[in-house]
Amino acid sequence: MRLFLIFQFLFLILLQSFAQNNNKYALIVGISEYKYTKEWGILHTDLDVELIKNGLIYRGFEEKNIIVLQNSKASKKAILDTFTSITNNLKYGDIFYFHFSGHGQQICDDNKDEIDGYDESLVCYAAKNKSSKSYNGEEHIRDDNLKKIIQELRKKTGSKGNIFFTIDACNSESMSREIKQEKKYGKFITSDCKNKLKEIRIDESGFDFTKEDNKVASFIIFSASMQHKKNKEIKISGTEDFIGPLSYFLYKGLTNKNIRTYKALFEHIKISFANNTKGQFPTAEGELNNFLFSDKISTHKQYSIIEKIENDSIVIINNGKLANITKGTILGIYNQDTQNQNESSKKADAVVIEAKAFSSRVKINKKINKKELKKMRFFIEKRQLQPHKIKLYMSYEIYENKYLLSVINKSKFILLESDSSKADIIVSQKIDNDSIKLSFYYTINKYNHSVKLINHNIEIKKKIMEICKNYNKTVILKNLEINNDKFKISAEVLPASNKKLGYFVFQSKQILKIKINNNSDYLLYYQLIDFQPDNKPNLICPYTEYRQSPTDFKLEPKGGSMEISLDISPPYGLEHFKIIASSQPLYQLPSIIEGISRNFTQEYTEFENFLTALIEGNEISYRTIVTNKCCTYDFVIITKQ
Repeated sequence: MRLFLIFQFLFLILLQSFAQNNNKYALIVGISEYKYTKEWGILHTDLDVELIKNGLIYRGFEEKNIIVLQNSKASKKAILDTFTSITNNLKYGDIFYFHFSGHGQQICDDNKDEIDGYDESLVCYAAKNKSSKSYNGEEHIRDDNLKKIIQELRKKTGSKGNIFFTIDACNSESMSREIKQEKKYGKFITSDCKNKLKEIRIDESGFDFTKEDNKVASFIIFSASMQHKKNKEIKISGTEDFIGPLSYFLYKGLTNKNIRTYKALFEHIKISFANNTKGQFPTAEGELNNFLFSDKISTHKQYSIIEKIENDSIVIINNGKLANITKGTILGIYNQDTQNQNESSKKADAVVIEAKAFSSRVKINKKINKKELKKMRFFIEKRQLQPHKIKLYMSYEIYENKYLLSVINKSKFILLESDSSKADIIVSQKIDNDSIKLSFYYTINKYNHSVKLINHNIEIKKKIMEICKNYNKTVILKNLEINNDKFKISAEVLPASNKKLGYFVFQSKQILKIKINNNSDYLLYYQLIDFQPDNKPNLICPYTEYRQSPTDFKLEPKGGSMEISLDISPPYGLEHFKIIASSQPLYQLPSIIEGISRNFTQEYTEFENFLTALIEGNEISYRTIVTNKCCTYDFVIITKQ
């Protein structure tokens, strides 16, 4: 037995050594300004490139192994030559990652392998928008080109290798990324395209995800949107910076140490798209259960360094809102060799007085020698959360309701918006004899619904405030992400056969089963919340109407699980589920979420007080101790009638 254990131990060491020798290479392509800018417009891919590169470094990539091609350097020849060079250098077991941020376009199929008659393509720097006598798609990289490249990469790296592609343009049938203004690009029609379309097409081949006799590397691809859907740049919250949504959410996932598989990374991206884009659905294909980049990440806590010293008390640091640093955040200043705060004594405190996307102005509370200060590290010690405000647009008739206006103006979480294109909720009314029809349109998921009321100011005020409160709770709870090294939970959606392109799709009257698993060493209590397409939070467990107790929903440590069955019913659309697990029962959570008193005598926990303050629209300063007894897990499904 002892010899066997020694052999097993040595075998594990050899495996670990082999995994550490796997090299990681990356090619990042970002095109903001094309050669023919008037045809394409200007994108904002510089931020995409910077974020993706930082995310890869966090995941163990060496900067010398990351090649970046931007703007004029991203010609078709340069991109293909770089692919060839990297492929030639790859060895068995290596990892390769490719990211593209820019435009894409459909182009006439040239080998009859597309059912619709069009190849999908990446638009390189010198590509033109339309065909002409002098240009026939020579600077477009077709999906056929990519398929050949992928095949070579997979063969070269072998069964222990891993190939990962992310495309921040639209998926397959349009591949066109849009700038902040609405701007559409048609198909690229070549001179003989119409004649080709009349011919009979063979079946579309697509990318090959199979592993031939286990001799080729696994392959995974994430795309920014489904077929026929747009991919539109988004604005980074609190800044004037625009960025590709897939690049942004990918970076946030890469820098989350709790995300260890491609599946978990895509779930994170999928949730982020659902919460922050208007009806856009990313897709994923390939072996998603594999570990992400061999699961190697930085073991040190993230810190900031000084970019510029303005005077004795004001400095600029190299992180901002993208690193969750906001105005009011408290930082601790430590020596340059500090990896975590507890490894040395603190030299000073600092507070963030202005935060941008990639940098922050910081005020230091004591004078430090400038030469020493330049070398010091800044760690986050206390975060500052700004209250969330709903942008509400109301039709002219509703504005005449002075009673409603007075209530809204006193609200901490509602901001009246005069431009309907910038609003979160648009409200209009139609009078019908003694009743009034209020219509609500949610711009985030393009959902419409209406209610009939007695034509009375109090009833109108009550309904609008109810809708706004529910929407506010939904936004705050959806975006509440708590990672905890001690508590690990997961969920499985059954049946698994309902999954397509990374999404579970259920029809009306189908039964959805959710299995919740406790992967930690601690007893956990859980709550399951469903955010409906009408943006109303619905507490599933514990179920309020059955007066269930939070103590009834517990998961035993080390693999404890529980299954829940749900009927698929209206409203239909994208359903977002969130599990909140905690080491103690959260008795007051039902009243916080649904506003229904349960008459439990237990006091609010620190976490419940924290959540209440957020929902009420208060500015909050908090340390991680507030959330260190909880964790969250999110997933989404699509329901159809």
